[in-house]
Amino acid sequence: MRLLIHSRQSYFSESSSKISLIQGDLLKPETLSGFLTPDCLVIHLAYLNGASDGSNLEAAANLAEACVKAHVKRLVHCSTAVVAGKTRDNPVTEETTCEPGNHYEVTKYRMELLFAEKAKDHFDLAILRPTAVFGQGGKNLLKLSDDLTNGSRMLNYLKSCLFDCRCMNLVSVIHVVKALVFLAGMGAKQNGGIFIVSDDEQPLNNYRDMEKRLMQAYGVPDYRLPRVPFPEFLLSVLLKLAGRSNTHPFRTYCADKLIKAGLQYTDSFEADLISFADWYKKRGTDSVTGKL
Repeated sequence: MRLLIHSRQSYFSESSSKISLIQGDLLKPETLSGFLTPDCLVIHLAYLNGASDGSNLEAAANLAEACVKAHVKRLVHCSTAVVAGKTRDNPVTEETTCEPGNHYEVTKYRMELLFAEKAKDHFDLAILRPTAVFGQGGKNLLKLSDDLTNGSRMLNYLKSCLFDCRCMNLVSVIHVVKALVFLAGMGAKQNGGIFIVSDDEQPLNNYRDMEKRLMQAYGVPDYRLPRVPFPEFLLSVLLKLAGRSNTHPFRTYCADKLIKAGLQYTDSFEADLISFADWYKKRGTDSVTGKL
């Protein structure tokens, strides 16, 4: 197995694994020579945070061209489910017409189109669209965790009333990794096949239930005042005023296509949530357990 890295940082180790670290840069195509081999499988996870839209598209084009030259077997590209953008479809499926509404969504969607165009007659392509990925080291659920442990109890209470049972669209990073490995190893050609990976079918995957589980995990007591959920339309209005593409608080994403293809999970969504909470507590965050 080969891994393309920018620099040999201390957290990478080859001593006890079969991973070969190849130093390179997707914006410097000359550094990609020797990275790919004929008939290999490529998993693409890179997105250049802070870089321009053009730089991300250039990086994707350089990798795609390197795949063509190396005669790779298949490329699995990790995109994002939010390329659906402003669509009113609910649930969102792989057949949903994408209406990306911000720079990130537009860039990720254009990357999909670029890989699809380059793959024609050269290599097989599978595109994975995860929803909001959470797990150890990830950013999703960090703000909610920080707010619950160190934030204002009054603001947390108001947000709980506002968001209430809003869909969180979270997906465990473990499920995303298993989906990537599954697509890489599928025998049948995908020819640009798109697959959504989500955990939206999980009953816990809404704001209020996630909030309660995390409060329990962090030893934060529930609110003493009864919660009074705000009217549902108010959140939609606020999301629209904030410039969000998705202004539908109860939008879900359907992962049936991936499951029907044969992907199976052995772990549970709640177990992965507990694992995240345990990791968060080990970061040394002090709990604030004020009364409201």
